[in-house]
Order: sequence, then C-alpha cells, then structure tokens
Amino acid sequence: MSLTSTQMIQQLRADFEKLLGLVTGSQSQTVTLNQMERSLFRQVLRLGFKLLQLFVTTRVQAETHASQPGVGKTRLPYHSQKPIDYFSIFGKLSFARAYFYTAGQPGVCPLDQAMSLPQRCYSDLLMESTELLAVDSAYDKSLQVLARLLGLSVPELALETQVAEHSQTVKAFYRQRPKFLPTEKEHILVAQADGKGVPMVRRETLSPKARLSKGDKKTRIKETIAIAIYTIAPYRRTPQDVVNALFKKGIAPPQRPAPCHKQVFASLDGKDAAFKRLAAWVRRRAGSHIRTRGVDRRRGILAKAHARQTARVHFGAGHHPCG
Repeated sequence: MSLTSTQMIQQLRADFEKLLGLVTGSQSQTVTLNQMERSLFRQVLRLGFKLLQLFVTTRVQAETHASQPGVGKTRLPYHSQKPIDYFSIFGKLSFARAYFYTAGQPGVCPLDQAMSLPQRCYSDLLMESTELLAVDSAYDKSLQVLARLLGLSVPELALETQVAEHSQTVKAFYRQRPKFLPTEKEHILVAQADGKGVPMVRRETLSPKARLSKGDKKTRIKETIAIAIYTIAPYRRTPQDVVNALFKKGIAPPQRPAPCHKQVFASLDGKDAAFKRLAAWVRRRAGSHIRTRGVDRRRGILAKAHARQTARVHFGAGHHPCG
C-alpha cells in the first residue's frame, strides 16, 4: 500500500533524526572521517530519493479528475491512474498519474506536461551527467563511473540514443543564435584549427571475417576538425620577464591577457566545411579595430578538448527498455 504525503513526511523526519544521531551519537566516536563520509553519501542519496518521491506524491494527490480538453470542442473524461517509470539521479521511481481517455481520441496525462516529464523514463539530470562523463571517455567507462558513484545501472543504449538525438539539434542551435556583434577593443584576431582522428561506431556484419586481410582495420577512423576564433590584447613582457619565466622560480609573471568572445566548433563534415566556417567567422569579426591576425594550429590541444563531443556516429537507433 502506497504511503500518503503525511506519512512520508513523518518517515522523512525520522530518517533525518537518524542521520543526526549517526554524526553525533556515541558510535561516531569510533569511525574514521572517510567511513562517515561514505556512509553519509549513500544515506543522503536515499533521503533524496524519498524527498523526490514525496514531491511526486504531492503532485499526484493534487491532481483534478475533472474532464480535460480533447480534440476540437470535445472533453476527455477521467479514465484511470496510469503508471509510469522515472529514472532519476537517485534511482528509479514509479508512480501512477491521472489518465483521461475516450474512444476515438488519443489519451492524455496532464501531469506529464505540467512536470515536463522526458519522452523516455530517464531524467534530464541523469542523462546530462552521463553525457558529461562520456565526453572524455568511452560510453561504457562513463557508465561504470556513474554506477560506482551513485549505484545506478544505466543501459549503454540509452546513453547512445540520447547523444544521437542531441547531435541532431546542433545545427539548429547555431542557426538560431544571434549574429555575433564584436564589441571588444582587443586588436589581435586569432584563428585556430586542429584535426583529430576518432573511431567510428560500426554495425557488425552478419558474417564477420575470421581473419583480417591486408589493409583491413578493426576500427574505422574519421578525422574531426575543431576550429576556434577569438580576439586578445598583446602580451607585453620585458626581456627580464622572459628570463624570469624560464629560469627563475617563484617570481610571478605578468598577468597574461585572456581571450575575448571565444567561439569553438567541431564537426565531422571535413576540412573544407570547417575552414569555410572559420573563414566566415574571420570575415565577421575582422573589423577596423583589428591590426594583427594570427593562425594557431596546435596539434592535439584543441581537438582533444572538443572533438570527443562528435566522436561517435550511430547507425540506427534501437529500442531500449526502461525496466
């Protein structure tokens, strides 16, 4: 039997009192700081799960069962409580919300829109965390880190599908951004470009070769090009400043100017497309205040930081269960 919000609040208060007793009671005198930190982390996660559960329960209890607007001027009557799963950063939560339906029309759950539930069961915060971890490592490695930290098991296909869908919005995002209006006074314009070979995800053949022939490769590699542009003030140093930086430790060097209005972009569309975009950036920002132009191609530095964001190409998207 599910608990009411009042019962859940009482239980939460009891759990919090237990946490206070854990850190102030007699047993706290015999544990190390590391042991206490680890114990608190797990229990705070469990407390967060119960608080999220309380939030959802409160919203469900406040729902109205009055008929809802349907297609045209029709009304949809209350039908039942329809269950749904929500995989949060604290764990998987299951609840039932009001479902309105009549024959010949699609059913609706108003609470889904009111709470902005995701299309799939995985929360935005959970998927955002996994994507951030996956930027600098393989998908399976990032999910292992997540499982170790939070005790959550997220299917790799869920992460792959999410990244593939988000990648489709990149071009639209850049198209809807307002045109860049340079307002900086720095008169050095710097353009950067770098390339990085990244492994592509390939669909396995039905009959893989038992032995690779000459020229065959296990992994297909494609080059991604990262570009950047910014303006910067001159870095003025005396000869003595240079000597101090090279040979004398402990002497603070002059403060280096910071890049202004830096723009970065990486893609797998090839060098021609990348350089065309970079040239357009240069033309847009090459105003009368620019006195010096510089091109910087630092091998590996720029690409390693940004190319991994487009390091995988997905051939098709399968269905992944939320259960």
